[in-house]
Amino acid sequence: MLYAFFRNLFRQRRMDQELDDELRSYLELTTAENIRRGMAPEAAAEQARRDLGGMTQVKENVRDVRAGVGFEILMQDVRYAIRSLRKNPGFTLITILTLTLGIGANTTIFSVVNGVLLKPLPYIHPDRLVSLWESHPAFGQFLSVAPANFYDWRALNSTFDKMAALNPYPDYILTGMGQPHRLTGADVTADFFPLLGVKMELGRNFQATEHGVVVLSYSTWQNYFGARAGIVGKQVRLNDSGYTVVGVLPRDFYLVSKSSDFQARTQFDVWTNLGLTSPPEAWMRGTHPLSAFGRLKPGVSLQQAQADLDRIAANLRRLYPDNNKDKTIRAVPLEEHAVADVRTALFTLLAAVAMVLLIACANIANLLLTRAAARRKEMALRAALGASRMRLVRQLLTESAVLAFLGSSLGLVLALWSVPALVRHLPADLPRISEIAVDTHVLMFTALLTLVTGMLFGMVPLFQSEGVRLNVRGASAGQARLRHALIVAQVSIALVLLAAAGLMTKSLRALLEVSPGFQTAHILTARFSLPPRYANGYKFGTGQHRRISAFQHALADRVRNIPGVE
Repeated sequence: MLYAFFRNLFRQRRMDQELDDELRSYLELTTAENIRRGMAPEAAAEQARRDLGGMTQVKENVRDVRAGVGFEILMQDVRYAIRSLRKNPGFTLITILTLTLGIGANTTIFSVVNGVLLKPLPYIHPDRLVSLWESHPAFGQFLSVAPANFYDWRALNSTFDKMAALNPYPDYILTGMGQPHRLTGADVTADFFPLLGVKMELGRNFQATEHGVVVLSYSTWQNYFGARAGIVGKQVRLNDSGYTVVGVLPRDFYLVSKSSDFQARTQFDVWTNLGLTSPPEAWMRGTHPLSAFGRLKPGVSLQQAQADLDRIAANLRRLYPDNNKDKTIRAVPLEEHAVADVRTALFTLLAAVAMVLLIACANIANLLLTRAAARRKEMALRAALGASRMRLVRQLLTESAVLAFLGSSLGLVLALWSVPALVRHLPADLPRISEIAVDTHVLMFTALLTLVTGMLFGMVPLFQSEGVRLNVRGASAGQARLRHALIVAQVSIALVLLAAAGLMTKSLRALLEVSPGFQTAHILTARFSLPPRYANGYKFGTGQHRRISAFQHALADRVRNIPGVE
């Protein structure tokens, strides 16, 4: 069947020639048979033609049952639609530009929604990953975790395959490579990368009890170490201490999270081993630097895991009332927690551009109604020549589909250009911003949007083809009513968008005008970190940090002496 389809599609002339030869041979054989029966040659040929039923009719009947005939008719309709649209360049240009803007805007915003909200997390079995938090009725629902509490969570739970913790606060000074470089760092437990299912580009993961080792991000490996394959096993100087490189992360690895969880950090340059292989000291139940993650065991629901954590929290409240009074543990799916703050805003934005596309479709429908009046005689003539209503409808829908295809193609080109430009202007702390791209899902969305759009404004030809068999006055009155309805719909949607945009602009202006309580003009801020040697003599809780204090005073004095600094 498939062979016959392609043969009929690409070898049409040869197939027609073979059909002509076969019919001619049949006529010759039938004529010869009639002559043998005693008929005169002319009468025999005439009888053979009558028995056949007419060459043209037979050819049409054969073509109608050939494999691929539907595609052939479709291609005829497409060619006719293109010729028809070329005869009306003004209408065609306006329609295609309108669709380009509408579909391009929808594709662009859907690329953001898809990358941030719809794609699964880039980890193994992301549906089993959860974010773990301490919770307190007076201080908040998502509090960072005390190391000693995390140690107990990991030891006492029965519903998690793995638990891992991350301390996002360390900074490191890389030396021995010329000018010192400041790197953002994270301390993680040894289960952190296995929990996410990360495979190293080079080397291996931490071992649970080893210290003085470091894993490099891919960008750090490239930017500071020249992407040397032999970096694994080499020593690097971080904060005046030697660290052995044991691994390099893959290029596409990043940690999905809210920026607020990690001090607005979305990437880390180096990763070191947090340890926590033995029970922490008592004071580590009162400090809360950690973010915690868990992977559920197969078949365990979030509700079962939450019940398990509630049991652990109750036990910790009983054993350590000074630090855990009224505290609970909260488990949230990692993806849900990361995008919770932006989900509503992005879906609202997608709905807004969808309304813009509806306005575009209503505009095009009005243009098609105007064009339909000019084509009434053409449609009436084709109907009089025997074209069925469905044949007329199919032709007109094909024209709408051609317009939708051209508009969506240009809209996709517009999206390919605008998505990277938009990403550059999005907030750097937007979750999963690196995954925003025009990918397969976006292409499928554009294809579906093309189909829906073509049908939306293509419904107008259905009314027009029905009007072929109505009197002109009735058809014109019906078109006028439909045109007025479309205009009312356009104005209504536009008013909704205008009101929403006005309210959002007013809210944004109010936010920008809120006084922070201090003068912000001409003020700069900066962060700095010091190697551990500056902390010599520092004892936790006593304020004895003379070297750090001396450095801060000396730095402030030197900055004050910079011209232009007050």
